[in-house]
Amino acid sequence: MYQPNPETEEFTIQLSDGRDLGYAIYGNPNGHPIFYFHGFPGSRIEGKMFDQRLKDSPFALYAFDRPGIGNSSPHNNRSLLTWADDIIQFADNLKIDKFTVLGISGGGPYALACAKKIPSNRLVATLVISGMGPINGNMKFFQPLLRFGLSLAKKSSGLFRLIYRLILYTMMKTEKRVTRTVQKMILDMSPDEQAQLRLGNGVEIFVADNYYAYVQGPLGTAQDIENYARDWGFTLEDIPKDIPVMVIHGEKDEIVPVEIGKHVAERISHCYSQFYPNGTHFATSVESLPHILSKLLSILESKTKE
Repeated sequence: MYQPNPETEEFTIQLSDGRDLGYAIYGNPNGHPIFYFHGFPGSRIEGKMFDQRLKDSPFALYAFDRPGIGNSSPHNNRSLLTWADDIIQFADNLKIDKFTVLGISGGGPYALACAKKIPSNRLVATLVISGMGPINGNMKFFQPLLRFGLSLAKKSSGLFRLIYRLILYTMMKTEKRVTRTVQKMILDMSPDEQAQLRLGNGVEIFVADNYYAYVQGPLGTAQDIENYARDWGFTLEDIPKDIPVMVIHGEKDEIVPVEIGKHVAERISHCYSQFYPNGTHFATSVESLPHILSKLLSILESKTKE
């Protein structure tokens, strides 16, 4: 299994309430900061997938562990909007004045919460790739297992956590079990998805990404499902028009169906969206990266002229 590099992937800062926030830095450390929010389940290690692609770019990728995941302390009452508070504290702590947020898959709602809460004099843009969206009216599009989990989390947090711990966590609580589970997950994916993950040391990174998602136990990932299922505390229409939002999704996404991405894009009136006809869940992030970075450069240039 991939072992995190202590010089780039084992950073923490302490937040005002005493919690630690774990993060890694990938790409060009001197570039414009992009704050990367991992999928579900996932951890900061997910950002390693983009490291080499961003080395010669003008972008630094700060990849975070959400509370209760990886190196980040648990937060019993965390929500999508409290995550935005953590991100503001992080930026203040590192004296980062302006930054972009990028949420992939299950990180999408956390990026959208930042778009709602962080003012445009700090937040340059919000990028969502293959992102999760509100479940109300969209439940029918999800796979049966995720649909069951979201429904149960919405109705009974206590029962959901019990079942989640008994079923899923038992599959992920040791490195050996994670490796076996992830390898089976990959075999169940489409050939295009498998080919993407098998590039370089992608499988090794994917195993480590899932391992660190559960290294503290199941609470952090369980809270993610609960946050997707409950009221977000804001609507997509609440996102200010002075925050550029980009939604990118693959038409052949079998994990987060494209209908979810289209729903998000339609409800954010000023959203720029692009849907890749042959894009799958993982491959879309790689295929769309050059286009997204080009659009982000244009946004940065326009803001510099203001």
